[in-house]
Amino acid sequence: MPGPLDLTNEKISFSFDRLIQTDGLGNFYDGLGDPVSIGGAGTSGTSGTSGAAGTSGTSGTSGAAGTSGTSGTSGLAGTSGSSGTSGVSGTSGTSGIIEFYYQQARPAPDPANLGARWLDSDNGIEYVWVFDGTQYLWMQPTQLGNITYQAFYINTATYSPTFAYEYYGVTYNTGICTITLPLGVVPTDEGKFINIADEVGGISYGNRGILVQGQGGQLVNGETSVLMKIDRMSLNFLFRNNSWKTI
Repeated sequence: MPGPLDLTNEKISFSFDRLIQTDGLGNFYDGLGDPVSIGGAGTSGTSGTSGAAGTSGTSGTSGAAGTSGTSGTSGLAGTSGSSGTSGVSGTSGTSGIIEFYYQQARPAPDPANLGARWLDSDNGIEYVWVFDGTQYLWMQPTQLGNITYQAFYINTATYSPTFAYEYYGVTYNTGICTITLPLGVVPTDEGKFINIADEVGGISYGNRGILVQGQGGQLVNGETSVLMKIDRMSLNFLFRNNSWKTI
């Protein structure tokens, strides 16, 4: 590699290729005007060491929290008294509660429990509150053994029987005996019956007879009344679907 440029012992023309000139725009040329490629820039010098950061000041001490006061001691709870012994309840079908009614009219409102009992004080018939799969109703339990029907005799021109008796024998023979059947209630009186009979005979003669009628618009076989005119005859009047049927 050539040594440093020496212009003392050389002709200037011999040194043109070793001269470097620039156009001020970042381009370099030798003494003959030919472009010259300049090598990479030198290595940057090492940056100086940063000075140490100053020491932070010590923070002040926090004040101590005040001591909380001691809470008072809770009083002891009093001992609860023993409860009394409950009475023994009667047996019931489902709820353990017995509902029993002894009265002539149907209990109202309807019982809250199935199996409630109602003894009709008018005729001594007992009913049980049941659900038949469609509706709730009072139903008379099946009676076993002999059944005794209550009988009553009529010897007046007019009479209004009740469900207290099942058999009414007419002994009145002066004229027409008019009998007004009781006002049945659905479904309480469904299936109840009253038997009316000529007790002494002779209703076929003259102006005699037994006229049986409903009340409150209730019909007998679809009619307002039925006239019995055969001696010793009797008819069963059955209450069903808000009207009376003869059987």
